[in-house]
Amino acid sequence: MLIAYYAIFISILLLTLPLASYKYAGSSNADSRDYSPLNNMSQTGRKVAIFGGVLIAAVLIVLCINKPEGIADREMYQMMFDMGGADNLNRDLEPSFGLLVQIAPTFLALLGIYAFLSVSSHVIGIFKNSPNIWLSLVTYISYTFILHDMIQMRAGVAIGLMLIAVRFIYERKWILYFSFAAIATYFHYSAMVFFFFYFLPGKYLNRWIWSAALILATVFGLMNTQIGFIAKFIPLEIVQNYLENYVGNKTYEAAMIGPARIFKVLCAILMLFNQNTIKKRYPLCIPVLIFFMTSQISYLLFSDIPVLQGRFGEMFAAFDIFALAMFPLISKRYYYLLFIVPIGLALYQNISALDLLLTDVR
Repeated sequence: MLIAYYAIFISILLLTLPLASYKYAGSSNADSRDYSPLNNMSQTGRKVAIFGGVLIAAVLIVLCINKPEGIADREMYQMMFDMGGADNLNRDLEPSFGLLVQIAPTFLALLGIYAFLSVSSHVIGIFKNSPNIWLSLVTYISYTFILHDMIQMRAGVAIGLMLIAVRFIYERKWILYFSFAAIATYFHYSAMVFFFFYFLPGKYLNRWIWSAALILATVFGLMNTQIGFIAKFIPLEIVQNYLENYVGNKTYEAAMIGPARIFKVLCAILMLFNQNTIKKRYPLCIPVLIFFMTSQISYLLFSDIPVLQGRFGEMFAAFDIFALAMFPLISKRYYYLLFIVPIGLALYQNISALDLLLTDVR
C-alpha cells in the first residue's frame, strides 16, 4: 500500500509540474467573478488539465477503495454496514450514511461511493478554486487525502463540497453557498458551522485584529490555558456534563503544540499583511485565509478537548490546500523560492500521515 501511494503521489506531482508556473497562478483579472486557475491557459491547455484532473481523481478513488484493512475507521464502518447502518449500533450518524448503506450492495461498493464523492469534490475544488493547482495537489495528496478521503470519509465528502463552495462567499452567491453547506451537513453534521462563515468579511481583513487573535491563541496554547481548562471553572452543570460525558477528557490535558502549528500562525500573519498583493492574483484570498486562521485557532484553543480539536481543527485544515498554495503570492520576485514553505509543511505533515497508512502493518 505504501509503495503504491508514493508511486502515485510522485507520478502525479511530476506530470502536473507545469501547473506550478507563476503564469498559471491565480487569475489575470482579480476583479473577475469568473475566477479560475485555468484562465491563463490556452483552450488546448485547459482540456489537457481537465483530463489530467479526471485521471488523478480516478487513480485516487481506486486507492481509497483498496485501502488497508487495518486503517483507522474501516473496521467501524464495516461493522455498521454489516448490521445495516448506524442505527443498530446506537450511533447518531447523518441520514446520508444510512441511505448509502441501503443502496450499496457490498461494503466495497460503499467505500467506492464515498471515495467517488469525496475525491471528485476535492479535485473539482482544486481545479476550480486553487491559486496554484500543483501546490494544492502537494498539500492534498500528502496529508488531506489520507485523513479525509481514506479515513474520515463522511467528513471528506462534506469538506470537498465546501472547497467548491468557498468561491460563493467572495461572489456573494448566498443561495449556492447555503445549498452546498446544507448538502455538506447532510453528509457530516459538523459542517453546519460553515453557515456562519458566509457572514464574515469577504473582501478585506483587519490585519491587526486577526494577528492579535492568532498571537493570543498561540500564547494561550503554549501556556496550556485552553478552552477545556477554562471551562472547568464555569459553575454550570450543563457545561460540566458536556465536558465530562461527551468530550471524555476529564483531566483536560492539552495536546502538544508543535513547531508546524506555530509556523502556520506566522504564515497566516504574513499573508494578512500581504493580502492586497495576494488578491491581485487570487480574489478568493480572504475567505480562504479566514478558514486557515480558524483552523490554527481551533488547534490552539481546543488542544485539551480532542474531539473539538479534531472536528474543527482538522475540518478547517482542509483549506490548507488553498492557503498554503497562495503563500508564495506574497512576493512575485521570490515566488518560486517561497515554494519551500508549502512543500516543507506538506512533507512534515506526510510523516504523521505515514502512521495512518501503516496502522495495519503494526
